[in-house]
Amino acid sequence: MKTSSTSEASYAAASRLAARGADAIQQMQATVDLAKQMLASRQSEPFQTDAARTGSVKPDGSAAETSQPPPKHKVFLATVSELVQGQGHTLHFAAGLARRESDFRGQLARDWGSVLAKSANIQCGLNTFPFADLMMPDPVRNLLERSESGSDAPASLQYTCRLHGDFRPAVTLVEEPSQ
Repeated sequence: MKTSSTSEASYAAASRLAARGADAIQQMQATVDLAKQMLASRQSEPFQTDAARTGSVKPDGSAAETSQPPPKHKVFLATVSELVQGQGHTLHFAAGLARRESDFRGQLARDWGSVLAKSANIQCGLNTFPFADLMMPDPVRNLLERSESGSDAPASLQYTCRLHGDFRPAVTLVEEPSQ
């Protein structure tokens, strides 16, 4: 090895590694030991996988592939009810595609605002809300069904609607007969 300033330990890297804990230090030490073995045997090429480059190496020296393909889009449905005294009742409904519930909730926040999105009841699957057929037109339902079955799925889809009812009592004036 060279004995220049590049072979000195990096305090910043060491403090980041120490912050990750003893397991991370052991994993890094196993990686360093493997690198030394590879350098000594001049076999550094076969181990240049993503796992080896990112430090995902098992202590026994075998590379562990940790990269997984992202999850497929799932169909999510959401509802939230908003009752404001004197203004009526509003039912918000949304259907769409997302990889995770948190992604779908983020989409809702852009359309409904963060307060309604946080309080929304979100379910995975097209048949999770019995009134979904009332709130969703057939073309949207057909797209979501194709996505659930995995055939001809759209790249992205989000449908939102709102049903508002004004339930303020009507005031009726009744005139009493005079005597």
